[in-house]
Amino acid sequence: MDYAGLLAQVGMLLEKASPEKVWLGARQFTFSDAGILLNGPALRGGPLYEAGFDRRDRITQADGKPLKSQNDLDDFLAAHKPGDRAKLSVETRTGKKDVDIVLAAAPELSVRTFEQAGRELAPAIRNAREAWLSSKAIHPAGTVYKYCHICKRRHPFEYTRCPFDGADLHITPAE
Repeated sequence: MDYAGLLAQVGMLLEKASPEKVWLGARQFTFSDAGILLNGPALRGGPLYEAGFDRRDRITQADGKPLKSQNDLDDFLAAHKPGDRAKLSVETRTGKKDVDIVLAAAPELSVRTFEQAGRELAPAIRNAREAWLSSKAIHPAGTVYKYCHICKRRHPFEYTRCPFDGADLHITPAE
């Protein structure tokens, strides 16, 4: 689905949130002196997945430096850019080995309006956005009140008890 094209029709841009930020392609790690353990699967399309990593694999070193903490991992990722190659030392079910991976840009996306991006918004696009985001309700919703079953009075929604008899109030739509 071409979400970027669809959003552009209503004056919104879909773009990478941090195109310069590198990620490994996994979200669940446990850090220890033995290295970084993948607690979950490598995410499809991510660098670890493409390199054949799986759950329970342990990364012990990256580019010859030990990885034992989140700070170690953050430092490693900050020193690279998307497209860089890195050598990871890993322990898998099949034994210890060195693996070359190609680092990729983080996949997070963001949406900005044309105005936020400094682009002009044509009247037709503004109208399309307003039509898309406006209410589609046939009848507007009525005011919601709270009702006292003892004195049979309506009270503002903020009340929890009837000011006349102290009974609990119940939500009821306006007539």
